[in-house]
Amino acid sequence: MPCRQIILASTFFAAVATGANAAQFSILATVTGAPQIGAMEGSTLYGTDSTASPPTLFSLTTAGTYAVLHSFNAATDGSGPNARLAIDRAGNLFGTATGGGTYSSGTFWEYSATGVFSPLHAFGGPKDGISPFQGPTMDGKNEIVGTTSMGAPKGNGTIFAMKHESDYKTLYYFQSLADGHCPFSGVAVSSSRVIYGTTVGVAYGGNPNGSVWQFSKAGGLQTLYRFLDGNDGEWPNQAPTVDSAGNVYGTTYIRGGANVAGAIWTISAAGLFSVLHSMNGPTDGFGPNSPLVLGSDGNLYGTTQQGGTGDGGTVFSISPAGQFATVHNFTNSGDGAVPTGNLVQGADGAIYGGTSFGTVFKIVP
Repeated sequence: MPCRQIILASTFFAAVATGANAAQFSILATVTGAPQIGAMEGSTLYGTDSTASPPTLFSLTTAGTYAVLHSFNAATDGSGPNARLAIDRAGNLFGTATGGGTYSSGTFWEYSATGVFSPLHAFGGPKDGISPFQGPTMDGKNEIVGTTSMGAPKGNGTIFAMKHESDYKTLYYFQSLADGHCPFSGVAVSSSRVIYGTTVGVAYGGNPNGSVWQFSKAGGLQTLYRFLDGNDGEWPNQAPTVDSAGNVYGTTYIRGGANVAGAIWTISAAGLFSVLHSMNGPTDGFGPNSPLVLGSDGNLYGTTQQGGTGDGGTVFSISPAGQFATVHNFTNSGDGAVPTGNLVQGADGAIYGGTSFGTVFKIVP
């Protein structure tokens, strides 16, 4: 594939040292489009651009070499590739698309370590769901796990797992009872292979605010928390994060306090829910739009789609105890704006993400 060298920015922007830490923010590169950074292996980032025509899968090295690896054909490959990607032990890359494919309801695809793209599964069949809204996660046994947002027998979404096409299986069908409906997020998987996720609704008309759940093959699905009145947040549409002690962390896109700008929450290993921080919009951002990443410094990192002092979204950090810091306010003056909604962490501990204005940024905790 043709590669091109792109401009790297080496200037670091100082973090706002008013909370959990003083992480360093810098621009790694500027590319065409709206890069979604989905996975990293060695010194190479992999991502998608769902705004390109046609959408693309790309690679970007930390030295600045950018290459388009594949252009999506909507009819066969899918359309609207999601940001999150998974890499298996052999170096094969996996992702999902929200639409397109045989049934026009999304796909599960692979880009092999040898550079071959294959659509492995078309969503929309009679027993699986439709439209996965966030990409898959690799568990500790080299199995890939994810969700579909809707579809299946009752239209409420599914949890699925897959290694190869012949191994595709639906683990759970949401019923829209106590289990909730419409898992718009992806999932997190603990070291003991317990799967954690969220739904954006619970029981039609009864509680539209969403829930947090866990699933295991032995214990089935259990609802850990139902969002209630708005002060705890609404619309948890990002995959949660689980630490080695079994504490779960996540965000809600809206509500969560007087500014209705979203919230950051935790559920302890003992099952206690608490709000760590309520976003206020103008200063620290509106609408958290990425799964939280647990940094090498012990703090959690995320992005907001809007708000902040530059009104272009933010990167933030928060400690497990709730110490919050705005790492960067996007201004679209060379730094980009409107983060595209996913962060990945490299082996060196640095965290990477993209914006809707072409920048790929780096955070050093």
